[in-house]
Amino acid sequence: MLVFNHKNYRSFLKAVIQVRRERNSSYSLRALARDLGFAVSTTSEILSGRKNMSLARACQVSERLKLNTKEQEYFCLLVQMEQTKDPQLKNTFIQKINGLTPGNKVSDLQVDCFKLISDWYHFAIFESLEIVPRLKSAAEIAKRLKLKKVDVELALERLERLDLIESTPEGFIKTKAHIQTASSVPNQALKNFHEQMLQKALTSINEQSPQERLLATETLAFDRDQLPEFEKLAEEFIQNTYKLAAKGKNKRDVYHLNLQLFNLTHSKEEK
Repeated sequence: MLVFNHKNYRSFLKAVIQVRRERNSSYSLRALARDLGFAVSTTSEILSGRKNMSLARACQVSERLKLNTKEQEYFCLLVQMEQTKDPQLKNTFIQKINGLTPGNKVSDLQVDCFKLISDWYHFAIFESLEIVPRLKSAAEIAKRLKLKKVDVELALERLERLDLIESTPEGFIKTKAHIQTASSVPNQALKNFHEQMLQKALTSINEQSPQERLLATETLAFDRDQLPEFEKLAEEFIQNTYKLAAKGKNKRDVYHLNLQLFNLTHSKEEK
């Protein structure tokens, strides 16, 4: 969670909440306010953009977050850059920020791509922009998908950096029809995504009625050499599903399609 990966200090503070929540699920905005030495209302207003952070408070925050000297300077420059309205002074801050950025820093897009795939809600948020009536704000999306508002805000920023969505006066809109990713080799981000979606599938069995979901399974003896043929059939089915979904005139929900074909036997022969 390097501060150098952020071009906006509010984005960094939201990432702090997200990272600490991954370590402790009970970590919240109130906990962040406590750690920064702010009132909860002040912290909320800063994160939402309704209130700016002073340079003095920026120094206090960087110390409480235990940033090193260079990280503290970078964070304070982000705060100053956002506050100034003088174009020349803003450019000066930008040059200083670029000068502080380590040459070996992780690319924003590399981190963004991993998070996009690894955390299930990025795809759901992306598709939710087609819901009727269209969800226009992070708060609306968070309520509909039962997510934390800060997670949605970070996800929207990430999707925008990846040029998958854009912000308009009427709200966010998709710039791509679909996000599709696949890998034939082990990939931790994809593993995370599939594990999260399988857990949601398990939850849906108990929480959703048969009218809300579709579960169809079949157990059969299978020739492994036919797997490439099955893969083609699965791809055709998914493409047909895309076409069917595109025809929908009243999109009010986001669904997840999950096709699985896995081995139930434990053969000792080489795979």
